[in-house]
Amino acid sequence: MMGDRVLKKMVGTIALSIAAFVAIAAPASYFTVNYLHQSEVMAFKARLTAARVAQYIYAHDELWQYQQLRLAELIQLPERGEEPLRHIIYDLSERPVLDEDPALAGPVMERRAPILIGDSVVGYTAVQRSMTPDLYGTALAAAVGLVLGFAVYFAVRSFPLRALDKALGALQRSEASLAEQNEQLRVSEAKLSDALGMARAGQWEYDFATDRFTFNDNFYRIFRTTAEAVGGYTMTSADYARRFVHPDDIALVGAEIKAAIEANDPAYRREFEHRIVYADGTFGDISVRISIVKDEHGRTIKSCGVNQDITERKRVQLALAESELKLTAALNNMSHGLCMFDADGKLVIFNARFLEIYGLADGRLKPGMTTPEMMALGGIDGTAEDVDPDGTLGVQANFLRDGKAGSMIQRLSDGRSIAISWRPKPEGGFVAIFEDITERLSAEAKIQFLAHHDALTHLPNRVAFYERMDEVVDNLRRDEAVAVLSLDLDHFKGVNDTLGHPIGDRLLQCVAERIRHCIRDEDIVARLGGDEFAVVQVPTGNPSEIGALASRLIEIVGAPYEIDGHQVVVGASIGIAMAPSDSDVPDVLMKDADLALYRAKAEGGGVYRFFEIEMDTRMQARRVLELDLRKAIVNAEFEMYYQPITDIKSGRISSFEALIRWHHPERGIVAPVEFIPVAEETGLIVPVGEWILRQACKEAAGWPDNVTVAVNLSPAQFKSKNLVPTVISALATSGLPASRLELEITETVLVQESDGAFELLHQLRNLGIRIAMDDFGTGYSSLAYLRSFPFDKIKIDQSFIRDLPAKKDSVAIVRAVVGLSSSLGITTTAEGVETREQLESVAAEGCTEVQGYLFSQPKPASEVARILREQNPAIEAVA
Repeated sequence: MMGDRVLKKMVGTIALSIAAFVAIAAPASYFTVNYLHQSEVMAFKARLTAARVAQYIYAHDELWQYQQLRLAELIQLPERGEEPLRHIIYDLSERPVLDEDPALAGPVMERRAPILIGDSVVGYTAVQRSMTPDLYGTALAAAVGLVLGFAVYFAVRSFPLRALDKALGALQRSEASLAEQNEQLRVSEAKLSDALGMARAGQWEYDFATDRFTFNDNFYRIFRTTAEAVGGYTMTSADYARRFVHPDDIALVGAEIKAAIEANDPAYRREFEHRIVYADGTFGDISVRISIVKDEHGRTIKSCGVNQDITERKRVQLALAESELKLTAALNNMSHGLCMFDADGKLVIFNARFLEIYGLADGRLKPGMTTPEMMALGGIDGTAEDVDPDGTLGVQANFLRDGKAGSMIQRLSDGRSIAISWRPKPEGGFVAIFEDITERLSAEAKIQFLAHHDALTHLPNRVAFYERMDEVVDNLRRDEAVAVLSLDLDHFKGVNDTLGHPIGDRLLQCVAERIRHCIRDEDIVARLGGDEFAVVQVPTGNPSEIGALASRLIEIVGAPYEIDGHQVVVGASIGIAMAPSDSDVPDVLMKDADLALYRAKAEGGGVYRFFEIEMDTRMQARRVLELDLRKAIVNAEFEMYYQPITDIKSGRISSFEALIRWHHPERGIVAPVEFIPVAEETGLIVPVGEWILRQACKEAAGWPDNVTVAVNLSPAQFKSKNLVPTVISALATSGLPASRLELEITETVLVQESDGAFELLHQLRNLGIRIAMDDFGTGYSSLAYLRSFPFDKIKIDQSFIRDLPAKKDSVAIVRAVVGLSSSLGITTTAEGVETREQLESVAAEGCTEVQGYLFSQPKPASEVARILREQNPAIEAVA
């Protein structure tokens, strides 16, 4: 016992050492290899970038520090399809010359390389890379190493000890078996002689003094040969072992012979088995019974024995054992419980899963039990009992009587449901299969619920809403009406953007709860998706009741919410359609309610509107315009017009604003005020804006070098990730210098996409492009934006210019804007100048540039050259 404990402790120590090595080596190896590889790659990229920059500096002027655009192209920023890297170029004073990429998440690895011109260092290039992915990978490798370490620990610790315990147990059982066999041999020795002939057993005798075996004919028959074929009836022990004993069992046979020689008991008997080699070279098994003969001095002089071929018996035993193992494994690994009953309804066989399903303790259930006895075990063990035992017994009784296959669902007292199916056996009795379907039934019920309900608010979803609305409309009586209310939250996107989607989800749940409290039990409410809800008020014949419900919903839904410490305020807009007056088809009713909702939204939100037929007409017209606009993009039906912007001091045209015109094949010229809002709402403004940018750059490239082109950008273009690449591509394709391109934005861009918009504006300005704020003064935070970004130009909105010089407050506003811009070094452009009095007023206040119909209406690109030749004498007179 002491040796066993020492051995187990030693195995445990070895297992723990191996596990610790695996758990530590895995993450350390991963981090070291990855770090060295990434360091080498980054050093190479730094050297490559330094070489490219050095080549450019050598071939061009020495003011390379101010050529950011060219330097960015040389180092190919940004890199696509690779792991994010940050490239930085420094001069000799460690001042960053080019730093285009956003900051990386720490910790950060950096590799530098000098920029060499000849033998002189003029600067450095640096490549940075975030090590966060490496740390995540190392953490994953550590987790994997830890799991592998535990696995190795338990494998090394458990398997050898189990094998040792098993071997010791097998040895003890073998010794007991051999003792029992010796006793049987002693009792039956008298009958051995007769049995040999009947059993066709081989008999032999071995003389220790002469080392000679003597065999009978049956012995040779066992080995499928004859005495004549092997040279007689006697042979030495070595020859016997060489001819007939399996090479792997020679030591076993030798040990048995040695034990017989050394035995002190004259009545020594021994039986053992070993493998043999037949005369044809194949293998088999024999059973050997051995006894000894001693002389008068107690010395062993002979051993006698009987051999019996047990090859077939062993094969049958192995096959039977294998079949039993397979059957047991198959039964115990079934996902279903199984029981087999005989013709009397008594249990024959069962598997482990059956015990698990009914919570029966191992050893309590025994073959031969009847069904009532089995059912009683559940109650005795304190586990779940059959809710209806009489029903279960009755079904079994009917089956035994009729002998037909069937099935049933058994309900247990713990709430579980067991599906039982049975099938008769040809020889009588039956086999029953048991399956715990509790989770499946629960999942099916949940799936059924989710198929008709919104997972967030548990309100009916769109499918269920339409089904119930269809039933209500179909069952309407002649004097009844149904109101369908389409409700949408105002400013919900702002909640998601500022407070996050979890707060947005909680808000939707609160809104759903408030809507439930506003309606009657017979009314229907559903969430259609996003922040859209719908209500069916049934039945109603008074429009005032509908308006009262809509007003109540707007008031209650619009009341402030307190969610996780945040006060959230949203509004609600409602569109209403009536059945059967507007329609009696659910899809049409919902469409009409949505049109009314669209009208309510367009009027500022927080109101309700009933559907009117004109709404559908306008919507159809808008849809047709959208389809035509999509065709126009494909068919290139657009043309660029340009309106000059004139410098007041010099009287010369300094720039042209690019304005798009649509040549519709049937409508003729479509004004931008008609189709630009549609393009904004549908997202088509992005491809249209890209076309404007490319076309304007292309046509402006042919103008004089001192004339720039101004292009308006939409808020939707700032949401697109391709704005900066598109601008770079347009400049590169056209050959227009970046300094001759001016991009105009409105305050709407900064309100909707403040952080991202400022980042993009800085990227564009770093390219050398001028940035102008259009329609200045019409928003809410113009002055704050002037502090946040260094605009090159401010365009004063024409609404202020229109009232000059008569309206004093307009004069004061223009004076303030010009004074502020002048102090900040920003150019000012007065838009919409149409009279000489307006021109004289803005000139007197110090505006830099003017634009308007007084000078020229927008003209096609073909007339730009003529306009430049003629210039504008009106300004020369003022100046």
